[in-house]
Amino acid sequence: GITSIGYSAFINCFNLSVANFFGNAPNMANHVFDSCAGDFRVYYNNGKTGFTNPWHGYRCLPMLPKKLFVKSSYESEGSTTPSGQVDIFTGMSTNISATPAIDCQFLKWTAYPTYNVRIINSDSPSTSVLSYNDATVTAVFVKTATITMKSSPIEGGATSPATGAHETQVGVSISITANPTAGYLFSGWTAEGTVTIADPRLSETTAEITGTAATVTANFKPEKIPAVLTMAADTDIG
Repeated sequence: GITSIGYSAFINCFNLSVANFFGNAPNMANHVFDSCAGDFRVYYNNGKTGFTNPWHGYRCLPMLPKKLFVKSSYESEGSTTPSGQVDIFTGMSTNISATPAIDCQFLKWTAYPTYNVRIINSDSPSTSVLSYNDATVTAVFVKTATITMKSSPIEGGATSPATGAHETQVGVSISITANPTAGYLFSGWTAEGTVTIADPRLSETTAEITGTAATVTANFKPEKIPAVLTMAADTDIG
């Protein structure tokens, strides 16, 4: 732990509003926190020794635990660790993790109020939070679905995503593209299952699955090649 802090160590740190001490009071030189934020204050772990109010001229208060509530957006879509209310001291870090249920994916963490807590990496299912006051942190999950891409006929062309099964998210639009091979033309998209194709007539469009699975087929037709009739005069006819 910290045992001493030098002269003017944090002077003119204008955005510094809180200093937390979790051990006993360190030896401190003069002017350490001068010209910090206007509401600057020191918090110490209750039960530790050497602190007074004021302490070296700075407002000094015992830490009081804040309430951090950790939950899932929908319990059926996943769980969190910890779950429910956690007591946390100002400025302390707490590890949190999210575990999606079957057929679900972790999407992100959200916080409310945002100014009371800092999520270190809101896109990671396992991360940590710094709490400055009472706050709620929520793990957001989304349901997953399977989209199967096909070409008809198979030799007529290719699709993007490639033919076969792909995992996607329910309610999220994905781009789909049909690329005909030489001698074929794209003739439209058809679908089976709970899916909406934005414009089935376009070779480049989007598909949105609203259920758990769907099949999307790119249809192709042979390209019609104009017949060429060549005529020649018969010079033997008088």
